[in-house]
Amino acid sequence: MLSIAVEKMKTMSPWRLIWLTVLVAEVLTALMNTIMGYVWWGRFSLDLVLIGCVDALFVSLLAAGFVIHVMFALRDSQKHVETNIRKYNEELEMKVAQRTAELIKAQKMEAVGNLAGGIAHDFNNILTVISGECEAAIISTSKYDPLYPALCNMLNTSNRAAGLVRKLLQFSRRQNLEPVNINLNQTINDILGMLEKLIGEDIAIETVFADDLWTVKADRAGIEQMIINLAVNARDAMPKGGSFKVTTSNAALDKQLTSRAGNFVCITVSDTGYGMDSETAERIFDPFFTTKGEGKNTGLGLSVVQGIIEQHNGWITVESKPGFGTAFNIFLVASPGEAIDISAQTTITAPLQAGNGQRILLIEDDHDVRDMVSRILGHKGYAVFPASNAADAIDTFEKENREFNLVITDMILADEQGLEIVEQLHSTSPHLPVLICSGYMDYKSRWPVIEEKGYRFLAKPFTLVQLLEAVKEQTA
Repeated sequence: MLSIAVEKMKTMSPWRLIWLTVLVAEVLTALMNTIMGYVWWGRFSLDLVLIGCVDALFVSLLAAGFVIHVMFALRDSQKHVETNIRKYNEELEMKVAQRTAELIKAQKMEAVGNLAGGIAHDFNNILTVISGECEAAIISTSKYDPLYPALCNMLNTSNRAAGLVRKLLQFSRRQNLEPVNINLNQTINDILGMLEKLIGEDIAIETVFADDLWTVKADRAGIEQMIINLAVNARDAMPKGGSFKVTTSNAALDKQLTSRAGNFVCITVSDTGYGMDSETAERIFDPFFTTKGEGKNTGLGLSVVQGIIEQHNGWITVESKPGFGTAFNIFLVASPGEAIDISAQTTITAPLQAGNGQRILLIEDDHDVRDMVSRILGHKGYAVFPASNAADAIDTFEKENREFNLVITDMILADEQGLEIVEQLHSTSPHLPVLICSGYMDYKSRWPVIEEKGYRFLAKPFTLVQLLEAVKEQTA
């Protein structure tokens, strides 16, 4: 405690005020040093003796006719300082460990993302050829032909391989999305049959759908994968059976109550399984984290779920207690407009769209993909001019007097990006329709450009129906 009697300050001369200021500054310096763990012992520069001891210092200073009392509380100061330093070091170590874990997670995500991206581009080109040739063979083969089941098996296997690539990309947040306005009630209802087979007869499935559910703009395949992964997670938490429930509702959120404000659609997926403690709940979205034991699970299921949700600009929360089950709440942004009737989509048995001599500039650096697409479009009545790179494409474009009805280009080429080629072509033919294809695309950096320009996008591996419908749409 520092107390200064100031009765005589009004009558003091200027030099005494300066003297007093210097004195107080020295006292305060000694006090601060003591607080920081240093025991001050000595003499002030103004020849006023400081009398002290280890436990406490009490100083009576007689100066200029009034008294200054200074007490430095030093009891157990060294032990107190050591305790504070130890506590601070522990907190610092915890923060360093936390940041290190976050860095390792980010590096792991980046490594898997780079791996997935590298696999996706080349592997999806291969799958495009395999699935395309199989589809063409199936369409031209009788169901009673001995080869028909083998061709169907090849196509199904190719689709499963494409699904593996999609899972890797979804996990790494790099999956190409094809968002359209959908009704989540319909999307979930369409996969209930699959969920029943997936989770088994001893688990009851219950759905509670909001009648006036808002539309969301989302990738249907991504939403289906999200629900399936959550169902598998719930199944593993209920080995003796239980209840799996999916609820949909509208949520108008106020910014005063949450960091996000606006209209959202909420999907709540709950189970009556084991549940989990708070420590486990904090880690369930970490890549490769699993509670099912070594070799029983990849630890990617919930990471994929979180990746899909984040790509849709949404978020997920979890509520769980040991012995009381788990509930996941997923929030997706509501979208204006009507939902697309997904049940009316074309299947492989639908008649393939044909052209009428429309001229197409095809830019594709993979020889097998280029050959297959050229052959299929040619058989369907289109005049196709293939090019293997940007230089060949520009040369062909000029030689044919820029008379084309459509340009189809891969996103990633050996010598240039597909979007850059399109810009060059549009500099002289601004109204030329464009169809962008890609087996892998950096969603964050590329997709906004495609949306802004209004280009049609086709993800590899695509089906013959998807290819021919997209071409017909762009050349109509």
